[in-house]
Amino acid sequence: LGADLMDLVGTGDLCDGLVAPPACFQTYSATVRTDIGGDNYSLGLNPAVGVRQFFFTMPTTWTWTDLDNQEGLVGSFFISPRIGLSVPVEGAGALSVYLGAAYLEADNFINGSITLDTSDMPGGSDRLTIEYWVQSDNSDRLNFLVGFNWAVSDRWNVHAEADAGGSRQGATVSATWRF
Repeated sequence: LGADLMDLVGTGDLCDGLVAPPACFQTYSATVRTDIGGDNYSLGLNPAVGVRQFFFTMPTTWTWTDLDNQEGLVGSFFISPRIGLSVPVEGAGALSVYLGAAYLEADNFINGSITLDTSDMPGGSDRLTIEYWVQSDNSDRLNFLVGFNWAVSDRWNVHAEADAGGSRQGATVSATWRF
């Protein structure tokens, strides 16, 4: 709101009177576009074990990003343990179904500046530049998933997975052909 901007530039007391200027009630907005670029590095592993028709996997990934406009690395950590059952499908390969969870720890930040047209604001300049620094992280780090993989033949696989719970939902469907 204009009253907040006027406080920022030191003229907020103009909005406290009985007859406040219209700029106090005006909403100012701007679109922030950042040019994000840099290098990304990941290290991952997927330990797995199977006993009879049961299996356990634990895909794990560490990722670091060196952004062009930031100092230091931005990191994330992902781990997704899954437990499941594989059963043969007569004449059509094997079907594996599983349940699991996904944990994602990711901290992201951007910084920059925006310039607002404040020419209608009393006591201010025609433009106001605001420097910003925004840090965000996922509100829920844990969600749950269910999926299957159908090894139709030695060459064809079909896979589907859905995850939900908390603030992240998603679905993946894929078909793989080995040659």
